[in-house]
Amino acid sequence: MIKRYVLLALLLVAPSPAIAQLPRPERPLAAPDPDLLRQVGLDQRLEALLPLDVPFTDDRGESTSLRQAIRHRPALLVPLQLRCTMLCAAEIQALMPALRELGLVVGRDFDVVVVSIDPRETPALAAEYRRSLLRQYGRPGSDAGWHVLTGPEESIRRLTAAVGFRYVYDAPRDQFVHPDAVIVVTPAGRSARRSALRPCPRGSAGPWRTHPRARSPR
Repeated sequence: MIKRYVLLALLLVAPSPAIAQLPRPERPLAAPDPDLLRQVGLDQRLEALLPLDVPFTDDRGESTSLRQAIRHRPALLVPLQLRCTMLCAAEIQALMPALRELGLVVGRDFDVVVVSIDPRETPALAAEYRRSLLRQYGRPGSDAGWHVLTGPEESIRRLTAAVGFRYVYDAPRDQFVHPDAVIVVTPAGRSARRSALRPCPRGSAGPWRTHPRARSPR
């Protein structure tokens, strides 16, 4: 079990070179209002207990919780917006080679729990997203280790507050502004380590992403 934590932590400290070569959008995204950016960030809250029993919905439309998803194994928690087809999609694709090189197998040694931060997103969209993840990972027998959850705003807020994932909704643009992050979770449901997937350029406002509302994953 200790080896699993060490390897998962190493994934975040020294990820695959593919993560450092993420494609940029064709048109640069305009920076959100500075007042919004000051509210966005990723706080290091080691050993923070996640709200394991707040309600979420799985990709089959059934009620579930983080406790059911983690199931006494280490997990990688990935909060994001499922409908983003730009940088979020590119970063998930770049994370896949790192997972395959890890020496551990999703579904056997640890789980990956993707949680939508957009309460408007549906189980049908989660099911489509999960199928895409399975295709990209490409390892037989890993199906049970991939979880894509949607839920009400209260559940999302409680989870993100517990792990220090600070994001805001930009109403005039109808966009979410948030850090891109992966969080290692222990089998007891506590955060063990977290890291931004892409380092911030020097002098930038921070690791933020803006996501237009209307587009479904390919």
